[in-house]
Amino acid sequence: ISEMQHTTDRYGIAFGWGRHPTTGRQQSQIRFRAFLQELLAVGFQEPLLVTAKGTLTGDVIPARSQQYEVLDMVDAFRKESGKPPLTPPFYACSIPLGPGQEVARGTTQTKEITPIVAQIPSPITKDYIAAHWVKRPWVTLIEGIIDQTIAWSLTASTQIAAGEDQGSAPMEEEPEAVRAAPVRAAQTNGHARRQVEDDLL
Repeated sequence: ISEMQHTTDRYGIAFGWGRHPTTGRQQSQIRFRAFLQELLAVGFQEPLLVTAKGTLTGDVIPARSQQYEVLDMVDAFRKESGKPPLTPPFYACSIPLGPGQEVARGTTQTKEITPIVAQIPSPITKDYIAAHWVKRPWVTLIEGIIDQTIAWSLTASTQIAAGEDQGSAPMEEEPEAVRAAPVRAAQTNGHARRQVEDDLL
């Protein structure tokens, strides 16, 4: 949070400090687009908009950051098997997000909050990675909207800082750029395609 507060660089996730609608105090907000495995499996191929505000942003960021431990384990398992590293991209595995244990938050007036946590096992197992590994047809879908999503994250971050709430906009406005842009085969340097090989671990 402290890093993003002092830079406008964004790489697909929108973040900013806006004003609380009732108190007028500054509050952090994070927005990102996500595909759900369950919806992709039945043919729904549009990203959903996820928004978290206030103290929940401090839960979402570390929950998503745990993905790097998963990606590191992919190459650790491959090394054990004598295979070359894949250095898989962030989207190589889905991230199971869910409710954590309730906690009390607040200074003058506390209230119970259910934080968002990544339901990633410790230790991370081969079975977990295999269950959450991206499917071949989804790779082109994801890689085809990366550029648009990065551009969206820059615009959305500016809107957050300006106090504009996308949550009140019609639902069709959010994915319009995604629908308008044709899904194209990603230009890769070779390693991004290796992450979907059948002989994963």
